[in-house]
Amino acid sequence: MSMTENKTIEKSSGNVFADLGFEEPATELAKADLAHAISRIIDMHGWTQEEAARQMAIDQPKVSAIVRGRLVGFSFDRLLRMLNQMNYAVDVTLRQVDSEETAGIDVKLAETGSSSMVPA
Repeated sequence: MSMTENKTIEKSSGNVFADLGFEEPATELAKADLAHAISRIIDMHGWTQEEAARQMAIDQPKVSAIVRGRLVGFSFDRLLRMLNQMNYAVDVTLRQVDSEETAGIDVKLAETGSSSMVPA
């Protein structure tokens, strides 16, 4: 392809997993958000992967996979249970979306000691 050829650029849907044709893109994005939250929690506590593994009752290679975003074999439910193992509560809020919004799953990590929410 030459430098002068026109390239078509497609606008993202906002969910890379939908753009790539995943079967359940909202769930895949939520799993990625949970993994990111787990990684942030590990960093906030200054835990090594070995220490995090003990907290989550898993082995260190699984922690490594999670923080690297390699989530094959990790269900949404399993990631939620790992957060519980690290002594983090998971709250679920249900709301109806308006006609211009797509229904999905939103993950936020609350700051410790604060009621404000921080995007995961």
